This record gives sequence, C-alpha cells and structure tokens, in this order.
Amino acid sequence: MNAGEERSTRAPPVVSRQYDNGVSGTHRDREKEILIADTGFSALVTAGLLDRAGFDPLLAPSPSDRSPPRVTVIWEPGLRVLDQLGLRQSVERCGTPVTELDRTSSEKSWEADGSTEIALVAIKRDQLRALLEQAVRGRVRETNRAVTALESAASGVQATFDHEGTESFDVAVTADQSLSADQTAEPDGRVHTWECHQFETTSRATESWGPSAATFSTPTGDSTSLRFVTTAETPARAAVSADAIADRFSHLSSPPADLRRVLKNGGFEYRRVRLAAPTSVSTGQIGLIGPAARTAL
Repeated sequence: MNAGEERSTRAPPVVSRQYDNGVSGTHRDREKEILIADTGFSALVTAGLLDRAGFDPLLAPSPSDRSPPRVTVIWEPGLRVLDQLGLRQSVERCGTPVTELDRTSSEKSWEADGSTEIALVAIKRDQLRALLEQAVRGRVRETNRAVTALESAASGVQATFDHEGTESFDVAVTADQSLSADQTAEPDGRVHTWECHQFETTSRATESWGPSAATFSTPTGDSTSLRFVTTAETPARAAVSADAIADRFSHLSSPPADLRRVLKNGGFEYRRVRLAAPTSVSTGQIGLIGPAARTAL
C-alpha cells in the first residue's frame, strides 16, 4: 500500500528475536505499515521518532487538523523527546525559558532550581512548527489525502481517505478525536478558548483555575501570551465580545486588570472544540496521541 506515494527503498529493520525453544536468532521482520492520521505537533514528533527507529510511517492530514495554541509550553520530559530528534537546543534557543510558574491559590506552584539545565520553555507556534517540519518533513512519506475514518480490523486497521478509498495498515495513530469511536462526549459540550497578547515581559508564567474556567499567562520573549478557557455555555455573540470575555474571567486572579483594553486593542483568537474524553488511549490497533489522548483540559 502506498496511498499515492512512492515507497521508500529503506530496508526493514533487523531485530533479534527470542524463539519459543530458547534459541536466539536474527530475524528480518516485515516492515510495519504505520499510518499517522494528523499533521499537528504530536503527529510530527511521532513520525520523526518512528523514522529514527527504522520504520517508514505515512503522514496524512485528518478532518480536524487545527492550529494549536499560539504558544506551546514544553516541560523537561518533552524537551527530552525533542532531544531525540536533535531539536532540544534549537527549541531552547528560539523559545523563552520560564523560571517560575505561579498557580494561583494552589500549593503546586513551581520555581526553577539553580541548575543550568532548562526545565520549562515557552515557544511560539510558528517557530515550533518550522523546526519540526525542517527535522521531519522530507524524511517521511506524506499524502495530501485526508483520513476521514479509521476502523479496527482483524488484520490491523482500515483507513478511509477522502470518504472513498479504503486502505489497510498494521497500526494507526491519530491526534484527531473525531477518528476515535472510543470516547465519552458531553452532550453538546464545548471547550471555548481565547488567546491574545499583552506587550509586557516577564519570566513568570501563571495559572488560575475555577470550577469551569481557567486562565494562563506565558512569557514569550517580547510579550506575554494570555489564554482563557471555559467549558461553560457560551453564546455566539458573547464569544466574540471583548466585554463579555473580560466579565467572564474577571473573577480569576491572573488576568490583567486592563483585560478589556488588551482584547480590544490587540484582538484575540477564538476556538471552539467538542468536549470529549477518551475512555482508552488505544482501541485495537488504533492509538491516540496529543490532544485526542487527553482526559482533561
């Protein structure tokens, strides 16, 4: 199966396998057909790691491929993963080291120790995507046909491309919740997110949580990224009103006092996604990664 792309001539990996009779031998396993149904950050990282492990994954867009937040915050475990792709130093150089995270009204605040090792980095969306694409794209196979359905089968996974062509894979992973049937959804539930920038610099990030809302501020070099999230019902008109947004989050302590001015003068980005949580991170030969695998905001 090639999904419209030429197959790589890379030889399948040679592995050492322990047989039932206890004799260890060298066995040339057939190359697994692995589909990555998404092109977001998690998908690109997964494709890069599989490529370096000797596999030949196919990268394809999904129906809900959407832009991630303007700023991505990466902790030490994520930085170690990026190190496997040779990207840690580039991310630390392009991003903004965060030395303190203040979780308002919580004992779980964090402050960097005296180590020279960077443990928390904030990097802008476009910068991270450029680094990942440079490191991964060109090394893995891609198709521009969108994966519109995934279904577990006895032989692996059946993937439907553009609602018509169906092809077989051994394994599939996706960051798109709409491709996973194994999830629980809140009836008519939505997660509403707003993002904007405040042109003041700080080295401290903040979080503030309420019963159905949260606010985040993250330093990004020459500015501070502000993100507001709620699962409460939000009428369409209120979703695009700076006054309504400011009123909704004013009870949380981390928004700036002049949030109305920030929203009105600088503008904001609004997104709404379905509120659903996976009941498992894998079903059959279909695995969930990134946003699809999260059980909470």
